Amino acid sequence: FIAAREGALPGEDPIPRWQYGYGPLDQETGLLTSFTPLPHFTGTTWQGGPKLPDPTLNWVSLHANGGHPGPHGFAAVRRWIAPTNMTVSITGKLKHGSPNGDGVFGYIISSSGALLWKGHAHNTAIPGDIAEIPVKAGAHIDFVLDCGIDQNSDSFTWHPRIRVAEDNSTKMPAGGKREWVAQAEFAGAPPPPATPWEKYAQVLLMSNEFMFVD
Repeated sequence: FIAAREGALPGEDPIPRWQYGYGPLDQETGLLTSFTPLPHFTGTTWQGGPKLPDPTLNWVSLHANGGHPGPHGFAAVRRWIAPTNMTVSITGKLKHGSPNGDGVFGYIISSSGALLWKGHAHNTAIPGDIAEIPVKAGAHIDFVLDCGIDQNSDSFTWHPRIRVAEDNSTKMPAGGKREWVAQAEFAGAPPPPATPWEKYAQVLLMSNEFMFVD
């Protein structure tokens, strides 16, 4: 067992499917030029440091429901990583809830460099739905939120849902997972992966010999 369990247990996904970061957005192409993970997790929010605004990253932050962009060059980025080759659909609304400022600009960008969707919300909610997107294992889709002229009153709500397209030929990910929900799956840094001996202990705890006494 120890020799064979260097990888994940059945149904276990060792890679976090959601990542939280920031980066500069090319205003002409609408594409992200780089991605850097946000360094600090408060227990509810990923951000630049213990307090907002952070001296370096300013207001950029992400939580389960949405977040806030920083100034230009510090767009908030919620990244999803595909576990296998498949076709997915995306649903979700981008909401900006203040009459102040000039609203926020949302982008959905694939790791292939394609701009899949773009929208502007100012004191309103707009749908950001995409019917079918083919992705390969390890590819990512970025949900990018940038400010307008400035970041005044730019708090936003945006928690997309990604589903495997209804296709019988689609190879299912480990554990048969068909849906990834940004709001429900929001989390801090993952714990370190279990060692083979720790996995062996978990298996022993679930065995009949441990559970029952004849």
